[in-house]
Amino acid sequence: MQHVEIAEESDLTFDGNTIVIHNGKRGRLLSLMTICVSTADGEICFFNDCYAVEPFEDGPFFTHGDSGGAVYVFCNSNKTLKAIGMVFAQCNSMTAVCQLKPIVEAFNVTPLLDSALFEKIKYE
Repeated sequence: MQHVEIAEESDLTFDGNTIVIHNGKRGRLLSLMTICVSTADGEICFFNDCYAVEPFEDGPFFTHGDSGGAVYVFCNSNKTLKAIGMVFAQCNSMTAVCQLKPIVEAFNVTPLLDSALFEKIKYE
């Protein structure tokens, strides 16, 4: 396992050209979105500034059981893989990815990446 950096805003564009990777699946980063969730007891919760990811044509970016999975961006400029967030929800064809940085800071944890996964992604 190796330490993985968290992507900064400068690593991302919201024009469909930033490619993100989750569990071997690729998607396009499109925008920020707000997710509204109704809890079992009728409370309404809003999750702001989630990343909206559109799947490539070869299949869905998010499937049942993917929630909580890590999402990465491959930075071509310096050939590094950086974490951007966790799969959170599906909204029509879009996948909502919650930002990882606030989670890492709140729980004081270090994100890790399986080195074999990085090598596989780097050469795809």
